[in-house]
Amino acid sequence: AYFNEYEYIQIKQIHCFVSPTYLFVIDENGYSWLLDFAHVRDDLVAVGYSSFDLFYELLDMAVIRMFRILYRVSRDIKGIENILFEGDTEEDQIRDIQTVKKNIVNFKSLLEPLQELVEEMIEHHWKYIDKAGEEDLDDSLDKLKKLTNKLDNFKDTMKLLTETNELLIARSTNQTINV
Repeated sequence: AYFNEYEYIQIKQIHCFVSPTYLFVIDENGYSWLLDFAHVRDDLVAVGYSSFDLFYELLDMAVIRMFRILYRVSRDIKGIENILFEGDTEEDQIRDIQTVKKNIVNFKSLLEPLQELVEEMIEHHWKYIDKAGEEDLDDSLDKLKKLTNKLDNFKDTMKLLTETNELLIARSTNQTINV
């Protein structure tokens, strides 16, 4: 996932097929961070990493990148809070609020299937996973849950900011009518 020129989160996907002897990754969208993985992959293969180890590394790199997106959403929320609570502006923040809300929904729609995939791997495919892989998947699942919890908190915050914005608009309208 990344932000496009309109500040919306765009979701891209890759397809992975993993077996005991290979990891096959299909990248339909030219996802640039996979080039970083390619460099890491070569180093890991040189020291004996298995295809499952490579998959865990790819998954971990993807999840870590999601924290950057979470930070960006958090920064956008703080910007709206600053304008609404500290700014002297008479402008409403409807567009910015709706953009952040859309980003939260898009981001969460990305996390939920990924979290389900990791949970399914842990629960149903344990015979293919060694102890280190199980720990890696548990770590990734914890990170995904943390991201989801943060997004739930952001959603609640955005609800409050929407209400605050509406109150400020109503107050401004009332002051205009009274004048």
